Amino acid sequence: MIHIHGCKSTANPLTRKWFTVYLYMSILLYVYLFSASTGIIITDNVLFYEGDLRITALMTGDTVTVTAENTDTVFIECNEKAGTLLQGVLIDLADTIAEEQLFMFARGYHDEQAFPQAMRLFVHFLHFFPGSRYYPEALFYTGRTFDERARQATDKDTVPGITKNEGTSQYYYAGTAYKQLLEQYPSSCYAGSAAYYLILCLRAASEPWDRSLDKITKDMDRLQELVDVYGEFDERAAALEDIGYDYRVLYELTGGESYKESAQAVFASVIEEYPSTVHEASARVHLYELEHDIPIYLY
Repeated sequence: MIHIHGCKSTANPLTRKWFTVYLYMSILLYVYLFSASTGIIITDNVLFYEGDLRITALMTGDTVTVTAENTDTVFIECNEKAGTLLQGVLIDLADTIAEEQLFMFARGYHDEQAFPQAMRLFVHFLHFFPGSRYYPEALFYTGRTFDERARQATDKDTVPGITKNEGTSQYYYAGTAYKQLLEQYPSSCYAGSAAYYLILCLRAASEPWDRSLDKITKDMDRLQELVDVYGEFDERAAALEDIGYDYRVLYELTGGESYKESAQAVFASVIEEYPSTVHEASARVHLYELEHDIPIYLY
């Protein structure tokens, strides 16, 4: 029996009975809503049977409400429809291991080059786990995923953060995740790499160079500052090659011997610091082309 304190009821017994039933059902509804959790679909083309032979296909990154679970199934609601799914097709964010699961699946899709799926899962991870110890790495790979997704974009795509450069007809990522990583986690082991890819985003936005000495010099200055600030990072060799490339372009555009000598010095350092790698091979090709006045920009 549920007792309501504060005043004496004067309603008839039938009214009190229905009020008690209403209150009981309200409590059950509250418990039901309180126990519900968000589920994130991690598999494409999950068939969701709604009844009356109606089927909805759920995709990676779709969110549902998990209202109950059994040994290997969960009862879910989605767009005012309810039904049962196998537990293995989604991550229930109420689970204690959900943070690790979501991060692992997002990273796994990235590594498999399934970038649309990875993108959707990374976005969910950043939203639902803002204080995660995996957050810096998730930000970095979110950026890499958006970068790769931009390469696949077409005029039919409308992906937030990905823009078309009308001058080159190429799509590029604005670098939002890289910027956030550098602002919030400047000491992260991913900071140098994020700074490098952010420079590439800025380059993609400003191309074509159209023989602009100012654009090329700014690109080179950003890269040189990157190398000076971060020292060793995974993309350091690539950054040095980019600096050498910029010097080569400036040499072709101006004929200034100092630019040629600077380019040669940069490529020589790449050979010394990264022997027996593709970076050494690339640097030797650059030096050969410089020696034989083979153009790299004006051709």
